[in-house]
Amino acid sequence: MLKGMEELLPGHFIICSQEGFLQKSYWKLESLPHRDSYGKTIEKTAFLVKDAVTRQMVSDVPICTFLSGGVDSSLVSAICAGELKNRADASPPFPLTLWTMTNFSKPTPSSRPRIVPS
Repeated sequence: MLKGMEELLPGHFIICSQEGFLQKSYWKLESLPHRDSYGKTIEKTAFLVKDAVTRQMVSDVPICTFLSGGVDSSLVSAICAGELKNRADASPPFPLTLWTMTNFSKPTPSSRPRIVPS
């Protein structure tokens, strides 16, 4: 790589002064034994995921999600849909035709991707 360059470790920061550089840790991940039951683990994980998604749904514009087809984006979209159902200010869903990258392979007018309401 570059001569004299060193890696800054995750969870660390550097203080630069005339005396040189001082690397300090601000966060450290500790591995602890897992003691919860299977049911409790599912309950905690479900709460944490739903809480993380709903905290990100604070918005002054309509909320949308991008579905890549993976489990994570599907989960985020499902949680958002469930939360939006309960909101009085929610816009009605607007289903769109899904497009794949093959729709972008031919730049002719007839093959241009269009967003078409279902």
